[in-house]
Order: sequence, then structure tokens, then C-alpha cells
Amino acid sequence: MKILSIGAGPAGLYFSLLMKKAQPASEITVVERNGSDDTFGFGVVFSDETLGNFEEADADSYHSIRAEFAYWTDIDTYYRGEKITAGGNGFCGIPRVKLLEILHARCRALGVKLEFKKEFADFGSFPNYDLVLAADGINSAVRARFAERFRPTIHWGRPSSVGSARRCRSARSRSSSARTSDGLFQIHAYPFQADRSTFIVECPESTWRKAGLDKASEADTVAYFERLFADHLQGHRLLTNRSIWRSFPTVRNESWHHGNVVLVGDAAHTAHFSIGSGTKLAMEDAIALVSAFRKLGFADVPRVLAAYEDDAQARDAAPPEGRADEPRVVRELATDTWDMDPLPFTMSLMSRSKQVTYDNLGKRDPALVARIAEGFARQVGMPPAADGSIPPPMFAPLRAAWARARESRRGLADVPVLGGRRRPQ
Repeated sequence: MKILSIGAGPAGLYFSLLMKKAQPASEITVVERNGSDDTFGFGVVFSDETLGNFEEADADSYHSIRAEFAYWTDIDTYYRGEKITAGGNGFCGIPRVKLLEILHARCRALGVKLEFKKEFADFGSFPNYDLVLAADGINSAVRARFAERFRPTIHWGRPSSVGSARRCRSARSRSSSARTSDGLFQIHAYPFQADRSTFIVECPESTWRKAGLDKASEADTVAYFERLFADHLQGHRLLTNRSIWRSFPTVRNESWHHGNVVLVGDAAHTAHFSIGSGTKLAMEDAIALVSAFRKLGFADVPRVLAAYEDDAQARDAAPPEGRADEPRVVRELATDTWDMDPLPFTMSLMSRSKQVTYDNLGKRDPALVARIAEGFARQVGMPPAADGSIPPPMFAPLRAAWARARESRRGLADVPVLGGRRRPQ
């Protein structure tokens, strides 16, 4: 086969090396508008489950990635003066530039041709290839060129986040909230190498504007957060790499292929950074596409692309990427959750993608879930079960909450629920 990948991000590179393994005689060229070491952002995070998929797909690149990553299992949530730790979570972080270097080396070793600093505009050449991979990111030129075929929808959220890195290494992920006169800010931080951690800030748009950050420079924005989160930074400075406030786009496409052209990665779909790695999705797209070729053969490209699309659309409808708007909803209601207790707030934060549930969090950290259940039972006055165990909050009789509200004469607005307090309609 003669294959062209437009874009040398994780999707294009990983597909190319996997396809070269599957059919060594294929002639595969990857074209990238940027330089080989140009990258935006800092660290990439993968879960244990994702790493298992990578090992099965290509052991060589997996072992190279594993040799570079920072690994942790605990997630700390700092909220209203308390620290809640959720254990049993397996994650690893690696610098994005290092990941790309590993994929570059693996592609070259297998005979994939890489061309950097080359702007591709020759859409008329597509019939000369058996397969064209549109791996050119969120602002895909290929998707735009064939928009009537792919029928994309792009929803731009409100400007609400900025990413930077701090010079110190944290041994685990952490989340923290800070309430100011301007509103509520929340950080997500995680390690990705020996002396670096990614540091992401979120807030509602109203807070962003009230704080004057809509008019602030990159340097002024970073200085603002160094002051606000000085306790967490402990004297370390924040680094920048286009650390500007940005609107996160939710990308969807009605069709993922047209003729011999197929969408992968961010060109096809996006996942919000706080619930799923776009890099993970991109590499899983590559695995799925190559798997379709292995299963159905290399002769009937239209059939393979149709099968890939059916599988991709099914995956796209499931968590976490199918709920990419969920964190945005949580973030926009952040000021309404400030009166939560730390334990239910942590549960809300951990389960925001709907991929982590009460049950599987209980398997990861049974002691934490027991504390959450016990705290909720005390809050609503729910007695233990006959065997002395505490039922999960979802099985709490509604009358227990109502009874407590009547006794205290506080009314429905103060009835406790797991996610905070029920508010009047």
C-alpha cells in the first residue's frame, strides 16, 4: 500500500509504525508542518489500562515509553482546608516531546518516511495514495476541505483554562481549590518527569473576567497564579509554553471517512483534558484502524474504513470522550459546590467523567469510599443495615433526608445529597 499521513502527532506516528509492522511492504510517508521538536503543552498522562493496550500493540515503543515515565497511584484533593487522598489509581506521565521522539525513532527504525516543516496543500494528489490519514489536529485542514462529507460540528466552550508547568516534581496528582473575591479557581497538577509537573488552572468565565485575566498577558497570568497558589508551589516557579487562556473545542464528525481519506485523533474527536487524554484517544484510534486492516485485509480499503468508523463511533459514544462536556458543567457550577463537605466534593471530582463510579472507586480505595458512605449516612441520619454495614448513598431512603429537613425547619433547599445540597426549582 501507498499511505500518506498528514500530521506527525501521536495519531499519525503511531498508526504509521503499527501499519508498517502489519504490512512491511507498505510505503508510508508522514508530512508535518512543524519541526520535529516543536510541541505545545508539557506532559501526557496514561492509565495502567492504556499502557497495557500499548504493550500489546507495539512492545518496543511501549518499553521506551515506560523507561521515561513518572508513575503514581494517589490523587490528593485539597479542599476547604482538608486533604483527601484517593489511592489505588495507576497513572504515568511522560513529557510530550519525549513521547514524540520515541515515536519518531520507532517510525524511522521500521522504514517510515518523516517529512517536517512541510505545509501540505495538494489535496488533488489524494487519488495517488491507497490511504490518506487526516491526523492534522483540531483545526484539521483535511476535515475543512471535505467538510460536506465529514459533516463536523465544533462547539467552542467558554475560555476557562491555562496550562503551565512547575519546576518541582510532585509524587502524585493533586487538585486544589482557592476561593477569592473574584470567584473560585481550581488546579489540577500531575508529574511527568523528574523535576516537572503540569499545572492546569480552571475557573468559570465570570471569575476569569472579574479577575481581569481576560486582559492579562501570559507573564501577568502566571504571576497571578504563583501568588494565589504559593502554598502549593512552595517557592517553585511556573514555566510557560503558550500558557494562555483558551476555549476548549468539542469536535464531532458525522462521518469519519470519505473515499480513501480517514480522520483520526483530534481531527475526528476531542476529549476534555481533565477527564481523558487526547493523546490516548489518538493512539487508540491508530490501534483500532490497524486492527481493522489486520482483520479484514489490506485490499478493500473502503470496507476497512467503514468498519473502523462503526467501531470508532461506538467508542465515541461511551465515557470518557462521550461526556467531554461534563467537566464544563461541573466547572460552571463550581460556585454552587463550595458549600460541600470535602468528602462528597472529592467523590464528585473523582467521578466527573462518569468512567469512575462509586463501585470501582470502592475497589481502588475501599477505605475512602467507606468514609464517604459513613459521612453521608451521618448527614442524613440514615441508620446502618441489619448487618451493621452502611448502605451506599444511592440506597438511602428519601424519607430520611426529608425528615431531617423538617426537623430542622430548613426546607427542601437544605436537603443534603451526595453532590452537595438540593436547590429549589
